[in-house]
Amino acid sequence: MAKRHNNHGDDPINGAGIVQPYTGECAHRDIRAVVVGGNLMYAVIRTNNSDFRANIGQGGTGKLIKHPTPQLRETATRAAAACGPEFAGST
Repeated sequence: MAKRHNNHGDDPINGAGIVQPYTGECAHRDIRAVVVGGNLMYAVIRTNNSDFRANIGQGGTGKLIKHPTPQLRETATRAAAACGPEFAGST
C-alpha cells in the first residue's frame, strides 16, 4: 500500500511525496505519465535489464507509449486528480 510521506511541511518545492514498497512484480520496468489539466499528455515506459530500477540515470531506456490504453489514461488522470496539482508526473 502506498503512503504519503512529508518531511518538509507545506514547502511547495520539497513537499509531500508518495512512498511505495518494493513488490518485485514490476522489477526492471515502469511507466511514467505526465498529466496536465486532467489530460494525459504523454507516457513513457522505462526498462532496465541490468538493475531493478528502471531509472534512465541508472542505465535504463525510455520509449514513448504512442497509443496509451484507456486503462492507462484513467489510472494516470485519477492518480493526478487525487494529488490535486494542475501538472503531475515526471520522466
